[in-house]
Amino acid sequence: MGHAVPRLETMRPLALLLAAACYFPAALAGQVVEGQVVDTITGQPIGNGFVVLLDGTGTEVARWLSGRGGRFSIRAPGPGRYRVRSERIGYRAAESPWFELVPGQTLTYLLQISPLPVHLADIKVRSTSACRIPRDEGKDTFMLWGEIRKALAATVWSGREKLFTYTKYTYERDLDAARRQRLHEVGRLADGVHGTPYRSRSASQLARDGYVITEAGESWYYLPEASVLLETEFVETHCFKVVRDQQRSGQVGLAFAPVPRRDLPDIEGVMWVDEGSGELGVLDIRYTGLPGGIDDDRIGGQVEFARLPTGAFIVRRWEVRAPMLEIEERERLFVRRPRQIVHLNGFHDTGGEVLVVTDLDGVEIYRAPLAQVDGTVFDSTRMGPLAGASVTIAQTNITTVTDSAGTFHLAAPLDGAYSVTVAHPSLDSMGFVEPTTTVTLTRGSTVSLVITVPHVNTLLERLCPEDKRGSDDRVLIGRVRNLTAVRGATVRASWQHVRADPVTFLVQEREQRTVSDAAGRYVLCGLPNGRPLTVTADDGQWTSRTAHVLFPATTEGTLSFDWNKVPGSAYARAYPVSRPWWMVDLTLVRELEDGSNRSVLRGLAGVVTDSATGEPIAAVRVSVNGRERTVTAEDGSFDVAVAEERSRVDVVTFRRIGYEPLTRDVAVDAAQPAVFLPVALSPIPVELAELIIEGEPAWVRAKLEMVGFYDRMEQGWGDFLTEADIERLVATDMIEVVRSVPGVNYIPPSGANTVGRVGLIRFFRAPPLCGGVQPAVYLDGFLFRAEDLLSVFTANVAAVELYIGLSVPIEFNRTGSACGVILIWTK
Repeated sequence: MGHAVPRLETMRPLALLLAAACYFPAALAGQVVEGQVVDTITGQPIGNGFVVLLDGTGTEVARWLSGRGGRFSIRAPGPGRYRVRSERIGYRAAESPWFELVPGQTLTYLLQISPLPVHLADIKVRSTSACRIPRDEGKDTFMLWGEIRKALAATVWSGREKLFTYTKYTYERDLDAARRQRLHEVGRLADGVHGTPYRSRSASQLARDGYVITEAGESWYYLPEASVLLETEFVETHCFKVVRDQQRSGQVGLAFAPVPRRDLPDIEGVMWVDEGSGELGVLDIRYTGLPGGIDDDRIGGQVEFARLPTGAFIVRRWEVRAPMLEIEERERLFVRRPRQIVHLNGFHDTGGEVLVVTDLDGVEIYRAPLAQVDGTVFDSTRMGPLAGASVTIAQTNITTVTDSAGTFHLAAPLDGAYSVTVAHPSLDSMGFVEPTTTVTLTRGSTVSLVITVPHVNTLLERLCPEDKRGSDDRVLIGRVRNLTAVRGATVRASWQHVRADPVTFLVQEREQRTVSDAAGRYVLCGLPNGRPLTVTADDGQWTSRTAHVLFPATTEGTLSFDWNKVPGSAYARAYPVSRPWWMVDLTLVRELEDGSNRSVLRGLAGVVTDSATGEPIAAVRVSVNGRERTVTAEDGSFDVAVAEERSRVDVVTFRRIGYEPLTRDVAVDAAQPAVFLPVALSPIPVELAELIIEGEPAWVRAKLEMVGFYDRMEQGWGDFLTEADIERLVATDMIEVVRSVPGVNYIPPSGANTVGRVGLIRFFRAPPLCGGVQPAVYLDGFLFRAEDLLSVFTANVAAVELYIGLSVPIEFNRTGSACGVILIWTK
């Protein structure tokens, strides 16, 4: 992909030509220079260009992007001698005479510029010797660099000032060695006020260490930012020349390559400029001096620039094409050191694109062309559209929801074949049925899709073959786990069958059983409707709580559900269902055979209600043996696993503002490892003035602002989960929260006893040498063991950040950060 970079044979160091190539950020003070840029001939204002303030040494100290009326207002860093210069791309610079600014002064100046366009089309390519070009061609090089410098400085300024809100798409994808087949891809959309869309090291670091850095067995390929290209270190370490390419008609390029005898991994490339407008369009690069002597024109990158209607410049699209290498060592006769042969096995591309740009008032300035997908989701069971279904492009967070007519629309910055998946609550209850359609996306084109959800009978046939069906057609599915999937567990569903004769009711116990597969999944077929079911799972040493399920007498109705239901009591929950199946996940807990005091895992569940009204109470803090374990859900329910000695008596405390705290001892029978507690809290009569809280609690937002969460989220370097995102996940622990992020893989713990243990959290881009190393975890800014993640309750978490590689913020970039960093901020 990308442009083939021409060979750079005849260049010279540009540092001798460009003494004013450095860019310095503006400083604010009390002295102001304001005015207007006008045409010397017509007197009309000339807008959408930059006005630069130079100090007495000719150094840029501030700049301003003039509007359509050509007006500008620049603050000087202090009193002194200054001049202003107009930098409008495609026109020669115009400067004012020198003037003096006194403290607190506001100076008004009319900056008149002549409409003398820069004629880039007249530039010729003549030189032939490396790094040596004739004096007259040096003028052309300087002229071309002057136009490029304007665009680069404008890009840096736009990023620094954060004047725009972007919607951007970032991705990582693996391709084969021929770059024809996409092996893996992870992509995500993000919104926010961003500066530079990608990060690189500073110009001094790149000049010192090179553009390819190998750490912990992983090589990082750096794409220079616009600010790097303006620095003296870049200019002094590269040779420059003017080039043209027949495939780029109407463009002229400033090519660059490392100076001779520079033996570090570096870059060569071309900055392409439009001859007519003088605008910088594309930066093509190619990596040189790579480890193992590999030389491939496809190993490189590209940056596309765009000039907005306001005159500001942004990076519109960027990509790095890094090789995936395998080094083979071959023994040689009579030579101790083996010969190393480097094989190119594929490419790992990292990049992104700005899709929409709006100003801070919400006015749209730019929109990229996208591939469009219009479609309908059709439910074969109801013979009609399926509303409320989530339609997603696989391996991305590009998603939408079908309307009442089952229609949907997706827009994506993608080209090629992608899978489109459908999820719906009625399908989620199936556990593992997810309709998928493959579609070929093309920028600027629209594809129409009709995705059909199979008929309920078709789905039942997949779940329950004919030999497993009974006279009834109700089905239970789910997974068996004890923090990880359990294979080989026996799952039983029991119910009573009543047969009446003239004298007696004959009650018979009926049962269906099955065994969980390698993923912990199970299917129980032929279950009755209208009969109470009890469902349990065990593997000989471990057992689950008992699930109580009552299917409605008809396919569509209300399903009743409870855990460890007390005989004679009502079911705790009711769910509307439209299909003859239901999903129940069963978690195993340990039940010891001997009487030793080893640590066991017990379940403690229940519902907290108001003693006066009987209504459930949410957000009640539940503490066990002095340690806070969880908070109640919206329906007042709680469920927590407790690892304690069997002989101990648990002390459980319930607290919530406005209620009397309640503390009780709970003695657990060894034969009943799961306990269900009905709890009623007494309200405290307190009169308070009316208090209205809108949105996020102020103290939570203040904390996140103080730790820099929102600033980092605006920059968009990592993955971010807010409190609302975590609530939507309905996750039971932090492992599930982390696993929900695209590009994060979780390898469950192995061995006989995995209760309370955390498996390996593996980032997609983690270096191979990370092996079994966990990412660095910070809890409220302090290092935290990944093994203790299970002790963090999701209800107490305000936000989560995940980073890998170059994106790690410097304050959290310590030893081990190469394997990933997870930041958790609590409420």
